[in-house]
Amino acid sequence: MSRVTFKFKGGQERKMMSIQAEVLFKRGLGTYMTSDMGHKPMATKVVAEVDSAGDEWNPEMHVASKLKNQNGTWRKKPGAAAAQESAE
Repeated sequence: MSRVTFKFKGGQERKMMSIQAEVLFKRGLGTYMTSDMGHKPMATKVVAEVDSAGDEWNPEMHVASKLKNQNGTWRKKPGAAAAQESAE
């Protein structure tokens, strides 16, 4: 096993075994580089935020604070429902 430098999101760096760095990376705690990567940080996977109905948050339709209703769906902006109906 090789040792790599893992960089946490807070900026702290630590040398560790590559298998440990891979686990921390998969948990989204930071990035690491191996000697064959050429000092390019690994890209993080972006996961879309969805509500209980499976709809993604849309800044044009939903409130900016990303609040949800009691049933788990995104809270809509005032007038967004009317604008959506007229577009269909």
